[in-house]
Amino acid sequence: MTSPYQPDLFASSVPRWLSCSDDPQQWGVQSLPREKALKRAYVDPNPAALVWAIVFDIDRPDAATAWEDAPTVCPRPNWIAQNPRNGHAHLGYALAAPVPRTLKARATPQRFLARIQHGLTLALDADRAYTHRLTKTPDHPQW
Repeated sequence: MTSPYQPDLFASSVPRWLSCSDDPQQWGVQSLPREKALKRAYVDPNPAALVWAIVFDIDRPDAATAWEDAPTVCPRPNWIAQNPRNGHAHLGYALAAPVPRTLKARATPQRFLARIQHGLTLALDADRAYTHRLTKTPDHPQW
């Protein structure tokens, strides 16, 4: 299997300022410039006003291949960040077009995105309580 990870896509698509953390439970989350934020273990790839990427948290040892093992056909993720200690992973998908998430944005694309997230969450058997905000930074040495 070839790696689905596309480093240029992730690094070039994240906003100039990112919410990030090395340990959100202990240190909380802070906003930093892209270059500094991408050195942290966790980042929020989406800016506040739109979604360009959706991420799924899969908590089982074979998480990196969840998209291949799903009972229904799932698209290949654009990146995978896997914890080497337990095999749990975040699978990230870049959207073809970003979806605005402001109060003045059209509701139809937002509902469509929510349905896609829900369907992939079920198909991948991903964590249903995951907030889809902070994700494991793909290039971080911890993953």
